[in-house]
Amino acid sequence: MAAAARQVARAGLGFFSAGAQTAGRSAASSQVAGPSRFPLQPPTCAASFRQLSTRSKASASGKGEGDEGDLAEEKLKRRGRPPKVVVEEPVKKQGRPRKVVMEEAEEVVEEREPQRQQRSARTEDPATRKSSGGRPRRSTLVGEAPAPRGRPRMVVTEAEKPVSKRGRPRKIPPTPTPSETEPTFVRPRRSSQQMATANALESDLIADTFSHPHLPDFTQWATSFSPARAFSGSRYIVANKNTAEDLVASLGLDRLAKKGIKTTVIEAYPGPGILTRVLLNHPAVEKVIAMEDNKQHLAYLDILKADPTFGHKLAIIRSSGYLWPSYDHVLNDGHLDHLKDRIRTSTGEPAEFSTEVYKYPADVNDPNWKSESPILFLAQLPSSVYGDQLFAQIIFAIATRRWLFRFSRVRLAFTMNKNMLARVAAPPGDYKYTRTSAVTNTLTNIIPTDFSSEDSLEPYSNHFYPFRQPVGARLLKSYRVIPNANIPAAATKLGIGWLRLEPKESLAITPDTFEVFEYLTRMMFVLRSQSVEAAMKRIGPGAENVIKMLNTRGTPEERVDPAQTVTSLTGEQWAGLSRMFKLWPFKPDILIECGRASTRQVTMNEG
Repeated sequence: MAAAARQVARAGLGFFSAGAQTAGRSAASSQVAGPSRFPLQPPTCAASFRQLSTRSKASASGKGEGDEGDLAEEKLKRRGRPPKVVVEEPVKKQGRPRKVVMEEAEEVVEEREPQRQQRSARTEDPATRKSSGGRPRRSTLVGEAPAPRGRPRMVVTEAEKPVSKRGRPRKIPPTPTPSETEPTFVRPRRSSQQMATANALESDLIADTFSHPHLPDFTQWATSFSPARAFSGSRYIVANKNTAEDLVASLGLDRLAKKGIKTTVIEAYPGPGILTRVLLNHPAVEKVIAMEDNKQHLAYLDILKADPTFGHKLAIIRSSGYLWPSYDHVLNDGHLDHLKDRIRTSTGEPAEFSTEVYKYPADVNDPNWKSESPILFLAQLPSSVYGDQLFAQIIFAIATRRWLFRFSRVRLAFTMNKNMLARVAAPPGDYKYTRTSAVTNTLTNIIPTDFSSEDSLEPYSNHFYPFRQPVGARLLKSYRVIPNANIPAAATKLGIGWLRLEPKESLAITPDTFEVFEYLTRMMFVLRSQSVEAAMKRIGPGAENVIKMLNTRGTPEERVDPAQTVTSLTGEQWAGLSRMFKLWPFKPDILIECGRASTRQVTMNEG
């Protein structure tokens, strides 16, 4: 009700003000034009009250703004004036006009025609021309919409839209001539191994020396035992039968046969059995135990086993010579039982060939160690880190009298990579002298042979197969630039050497001092180019006093100059340092925990 009253009051005030204005205009017109035919009478109070009551009733009955417009129109009709027609103009949207894409070019032209006429009209008008500043003047025409700024959008149809690819245009090859379209023979690319094989097949010397009765023709070796499978892991074999006979002759089997000692050979990595066949044919060989796990090689070893001439002398263990369980089969399966009467313990009893003997400590005074051994270990070591590891484990077992050294002073023979051979046989003071060299020189004697020279087994393809030597991991050849660098075992240098070793009859390193010897060599060869005194200080505070103890109590061969380098220590000096370090009361106990497991711990675990 309050809102309705306020609307009525506003309507009344507006009515009176409108009436007053109308009266004033009529009065002025009467004065100028004279008396009118229908003079306008001033509104009375009754008429005003009647109009207010009509509006209040309309607002009370719920009529909206549209009804008020009808009332105003009726009022104007009563006064004699025509109603004003208001035309609502459409609201223009802001922004650029929508892009219209037509299918036909004629429709595009019709769509652009009004815009062109309007643009031409603006340019002809001086008000829309550009000023001296370069900006278009504002239009002063009343009712005209401002012209859109900038260049109008170009309407392009889908048919006219060009399709372009990014990047360099495609090169179109020229049309070949009839001579170029003829098929040509392209020789396939061959590997270095295939090229070496092809060159070897052309040699008449290889055709004569690479033929063996139990193997196929050497031209078929690539299919019978391919280099990729049969010789994986950087393996090789002695393939020349003349070379195999010469190597077996250098083992000194005839010398022992004159003493009444026949040899039992344990052969690791025999391959298809070329060296094995030469050993079986030798009269001084009593038995050959071959350890092989490659199926392609085992097929030809079985042929040797079936030979009625010497098949009874061959025993095959179908396992790798790198694995220690293979040697457990040698002992536990009775392959050495024929030696019981010839190898006896210190008490005179026959030796027991089984792994049970490892439960007891080794007897240093074993008489079998002083005599010639009837056992020979022969291996064609792979040119990889596995060959290096197997060699190091066998050499370290000499000092503790483990492995086959528990029964006798087993002789050793190896074919190995020339890089590894140079490190093993390096004398003290040589830049190739390493920890393995020190252990080998301290525990064994290197027996010279006819193949001790570097070029004795050269060229490689005349003696070994595959015709190109497989190598291990491709390592950096830093030793070619740095003279005192440690040469890796698996370097890519080609060449195979021959090495014969025999454990020393009187060992300076005993099982009790081996732990200290292994610890000193491992720690001191870290500073291989420094002095012995500096290397001993690194081991522990006051460790240089061990040198003084050795020079006071040791033999003349064991005395050490504190200023000499680690790589110049001889086997006797290493033995003296190990013995004095064991007696030093302040030696670190960490040599057992962080170094190799001690012999006492291994013995307790095995027991």
